[in-house]
Amino acid sequence: MILITGGGGQLATLLKLELLNYYKSQSIILAVKNDFNCKANCKVVVGDLQNIDFVREIFFKNSISKVFNLATKSFVDRNLIWENYLDYNRCKIFDNLIQVISEKDKSIWLFHPSSSEIFGVPDKISQGNKTKISPINSYGIQKSMELLKSRFLNSQGFNIFHPILFNIESTFRSEKFFTRRIIEGLINYKKTGKGKLRFYNAFSNRDFSYGSDIVKLFHISMKLELNGDECFGSTESLTVLQFIELTLKGLKIDYKISDVGLLKITDVNGNVIAYEEDRDLIDQERKFKFDGIFNNSCWDINTIRGGKKLVILLVNDYNSMLNN
Repeated sequence: MILITGGGGQLATLLKLELLNYYKSQSIILAVKNDFNCKANCKVVVGDLQNIDFVREIFFKNSISKVFNLATKSFVDRNLIWENYLDYNRCKIFDNLIQVISEKDKSIWLFHPSSSEIFGVPDKISQGNKTKISPINSYGIQKSMELLKSRFLNSQGFNIFHPILFNIESTFRSEKFFTRRIIEGLINYKKTGKGKLRFYNAFSNRDFSYGSDIVKLFHISMKLELNGDECFGSTESLTVLQFIELTLKGLKIDYKISDVGLLKITDVNGNVIAYEEDRDLIDQERKFKFDGIFNNSCWDINTIRGGKKLVILLVNDYNSMLNN
């Protein structure tokens, strides 16, 4: 039986859809904090995963053989005030799962993804499996702790796969997330001719990856029961500005860019479509470019789409979603 935590989130939703194409629906359990309607015929259990008794109950009532731990906070808090720095609840779910797995059977396969936030501001632009861990925010610190714990636990006989994920995009992204705001905002402009879209850090690089491709690799790693850690990314980085321009072109919106100070994007009549509100110099240096280092040859035949292909896919996906 497969357990997915954080069943209502972006990655969990994508993974659930991927797995339901291959397995009987009753073989998947979604553990969530707040109940929700699951269209697929999955088993939903509601409770607080930071409560170890709830985690124990799931394992001892069900024959769990594989776990995808996708429960995490939905925002990246870069503020290093003490309250955030000491927020160990971000690791608590992971720790509870490890404790219960150790009580039940430590060979139970655990998939626990991390974030490229652990790299902070790298010495080199490219990032991969050999990049030095150097977090610069509280979220990156907690994810770095989980990575180090996973490496240690694997040496003690646990079966943990801990991929490091770059920016993953899909229509299941939170409405607060900037790529979703960009695409939906520009689709709204295309339909109504109204709306001014705010964006930040126009020249900050990201490796944007298509979510459906990422979860296919999740599935492969589950079938192979891989150990250790791996980087998942498209190797095709874009700046925020390039992402916006590709979206505008995909929607066939004519535009001009004014580069005096902060950027301003206007239509042919001079009406503002989008504008850069701020440019954080620290963020500008956080160049999330992935160098494509993979340890496992199985990834070679499984491409993670990024760059222009990704933006076209997202524009089509969002158009379809908003028209339904």
